[in-house]
Amino acid sequence: MGMKVIGYWATTALLSFAVVSGGAAELARRPDNVQGLLHLGYPVYFATIIGFWKVLGGLTVLAVASWSLRPQRRVLGVLFPARARAHAERLE
Repeated sequence: MGMKVIGYWATTALLSFAVVSGGAAELARRPDNVQGLLHLGYPVYFATIIGFWKVLGGLTVLAVASWSLRPQRRVLGVLFPARARAHAERLE
C-alpha cells in the first residue's frame, strides 16, 4: 500500500470515528451533549435524531471509502460505457 492510500484511510477512519462517537454520545444522551443542545435552544429529543444521523453518516463515509478504494478486479463493470470509451480514446 502506498503512503497516499494509508493517509486516506487514516483520515477517513479518524473522521468516521469522530462522527460515530459523537452520534453515539448523543444517542446515549450524555449530559454534556444534552446541555449543549439545550444551550443552543434545541429540545432534548433532538439529540436522538442528530445522534442517529451522525452514526449513519459515519458508517456511510466508511462504506464510500471502501467502495472508492476497491481493487480493480472487484469492479463489476463500467457504469457509463460510452463515457469510458471516449475517455480511453482520448488517452490513446
